Amino acid sequence: MFWIICAALTAAVGLAIMAPLMRARATAAQPAAAFDLRVYRDQLREVDRDLERGVISAEDAARLRTEIGRKVLEADRRLSQAAPEERTGAAFWPLACWPCCSWRR
Repeated sequence: MFWIICAALTAAVGLAIMAPLMRARATAAQPAAAFDLRVYRDQLREVDRDLERGVISAEDAARLRTEIGRKVLEADRRLSQAAPEERTGAAFWPLACWPCCSWRR
């Protein structure tokens, strides 16, 4: 009974450690330029909302759209040049090999 409890606790701790690593791996797959594009598109929507509410003038809105449009083009260029990173399980090998290699020390 003792060993079953130990195995269950070890599995639970292993899952607790691996869950954030796997989540970080999924979110890190997007390059920073993709995040920048979302921010700039949101800024364009805010400019339209401010123009509709009368907070900014039409000339200011056109200037802001031009400036944000340049940033969108630059972020899109960076996104198209970014090569997708291939992630391997190299970071997890020390964890996988630790039980069988630690007894040799």
